[in-house]
Amino acid sequence: MHLTGVLPTWNEWGLSNAILQYGRHLLHPPVSLFAWHRPPDGIGVMSGPMTDLRIAADGVEYRFGGREHQRDRTWSGIWLPAPVCPLLAPSRAEAICVTAEGAALVVANDGRWTLPGGSIELGEGVEEALVREVREEACARVEATIHLGCLRIEDLDGADDHRVDVEAVYWARVSLDRFVERFETTARREVPLPELGRILSFWPGSEPLVARMVAEASRVEKSTGKTGRR
Repeated sequence: MHLTGVLPTWNEWGLSNAILQYGRHLLHPPVSLFAWHRPPDGIGVMSGPMTDLRIAADGVEYRFGGREHQRDRTWSGIWLPAPVCPLLAPSRAEAICVTAEGAALVVANDGRWTLPGGSIELGEGVEEALVREVREEACARVEATIHLGCLRIEDLDGADDHRVDVEAVYWARVSLDRFVERFETTARREVPLPELGRILSFWPGSEPLVARMVAEASRVEKSTGKTGRR
């Protein structure tokens, strides 16, 4: 497997901090922009045409949220472009996965479409987690990756003790295996990359961040072509 754009190792993060973060994630899974990773009771998801067509700027805070567990939730999201290294190590990894034919993958649970990805397990590398999650959720094999950037997501309403999560975001060239429903994933779909932002389910207010991710992946896809390498 040829992997490019490897993330920094975050050696300064330290094992004790890793264990602390992992323990907290067992109680409160890391937040994602894509709402079906959260419990499905009345969450404020928004599917279809994006109402905010801005593209997030580097280091600018965007607030988003909705209903979760019958209460209003609010988070802030900041896009940090590669190779900027956040102070916290990532707790999640996800990718805009693109086939050799140029189709982007989305996966579904409860009718909500999102990107393949998930939590990084204790002792697991960031790209190692990404490869595993793409295999488990999308039944796809990662052939090449390029790190696009990180999302820094902070709990603003205090429901998660004002926790900060970091999500590593990649472009990935993938090849598809036969899809089999397993874990929480019930479907896989191929969509044109330019239409990806209109298919995904995401928290209201996070549109500029989603648009930035799609724009970065489109830029990489244009530069790599069908080879998966620059």
